[in-house]
Amino acid sequence: MRFVFVTFGSWGDVQPYVSIAKHLKAHGHAVALVTSKSFREPISAMGLEFAPMRPDVADLGRGAGLQRFIEVNQGSARVEEDFLRPALQDSKEDLARVCQNGDVVVAQFLALAAPLVADEMELPWVSTIIQPMTVAETRHSPYGSLALFSPTFVPREPSWPDDVKVTGFPVGDRLGTAPLSAELESFLGAGEAPLVFTLGTAVVGQAGDFFQLGVRAAQQLKKRAVFLVGRGARNTLLDLPEGMMQLEFALHSSLFRRALAVIHHGGIGTTANALLSGRPMLVVPFAFDQPDNASRAVHHGVARVLPRVEVNADRLGEELRALLDDRRYLERAAVLADKIREEDGVGNAARELVRVSLIHLASQTQAPNRLTF
Repeated sequence: MRFVFVTFGSWGDVQPYVSIAKHLKAHGHAVALVTSKSFREPISAMGLEFAPMRPDVADLGRGAGLQRFIEVNQGSARVEEDFLRPALQDSKEDLARVCQNGDVVVAQFLALAAPLVADEMELPWVSTIIQPMTVAETRHSPYGSLALFSPTFVPREPSWPDDVKVTGFPVGDRLGTAPLSAELESFLGAGEAPLVFTLGTAVVGQAGDFFQLGVRAAQQLKKRAVFLVGRGARNTLLDLPEGMMQLEFALHSSLFRRALAVIHHGGIGTTANALLSGRPMLVVPFAFDQPDNASRAVHHGVARVLPRVEVNADRLGEELRALLDDRRYLERAAVLADKIREEDGVGNAARELVRVSLIHLASQTQAPNRLTF
C-alpha cells in the first residue's frame, strides 16, 4: 500500500505525519509526504519520499508579513482564506501528480486540496485532526477521521462525530531517549536542571523580547536556563550570563524531560512533548489553538498560563516561582505523563490507516464480480 500524507503549516504540523509515515514504511508500506517545499531537506534526510505542494509556508512571512496571521481569534481563518484558497488550484495540481500511484490519502485539515483530489481520483481519504479545538470545523471523511492527540489529555466530547478515533499523540520518541548534542549534554550535566524556553517553529519568528525577558526572569530566580531561539540571528541572545545556554534547536522529547520546567507557546506538538516529559509548564499563548491547549493543561493541573500581552520579566518570574514552589504541579505532571506514555499514538494511527486501505482494497477486488451480473 502507498499512503500519501498531505499537510500544511509549521514543522509541528508536519512532524506527526512523519512519525506515522516512518512507522508504516518500517512495516513494508510505501509512503509520501506532501507539504511545503521548505521541509524537503529534513523529510528527505529521514529516507521518506517528499513532494512539494504549493503554497509554501515560508511565504506566510513575506509581503504583509506573518504578524497579520498571528492572531488568536482569526489567525487560522485568515491563513485559509487569504493564503490557501487563492492557491487551491496549484495545490491540486501538485497533489494530483503524487496521488497517481497512491492508495490512501491522509489529510490534515488545512490541506484543502486533499479531499478534492482524492474524490476526483476515486481514492479513499482519511481526515486527521492535530489540534483538539478544530474537531468541529474539520471536514470529516466518510472513510473515517483520526484525532491525533491524547484521549487522556482531551477526552472525547459528545458533540464529536461517532467515527472520530482518538489515537494518542503520534510522538515517535515517547520516552525521550533520542540523543542530544554533546554540547547540550555537557551543559545539562554541569549543574541543576534548567528552565527551558521555546516557541516551537510556528511563532518563534514573532518572539519579540520573549527570550530576553526569559533571561531576566531566570536571573531573578537564580536558575539555569536553555533557550531554543530558532534559526537566524533575529532572536540571538548576547552576553548570556553563566549557567545559561542558547541553541537554534534541540529535540523537545529528550530535552524537556531534563528540564526544571518548560516555558512555551502552547502549540500542540510542543504541548505533547511537555506533557510526555512529566515536567510542569508555563504556557505563553500567542495565537491559533495555543490558548485552548493552554487551558486544557491548566485544567489537568500541570501548567500555569501567562498571556503574551502580560509578559514582562517580573510577571514571568512570579509565575515561574508559583509553578516551582508548588510541588503539586510536578506531581500531577508526572502522573499524567505516565498515562499518556502508555498510549501508542503512532501505532494506533498506522493500524487504522491500514484498516481503511484493506477495506477499500476488498471493495475494489469485489467490484468486477458485481459488474458481471
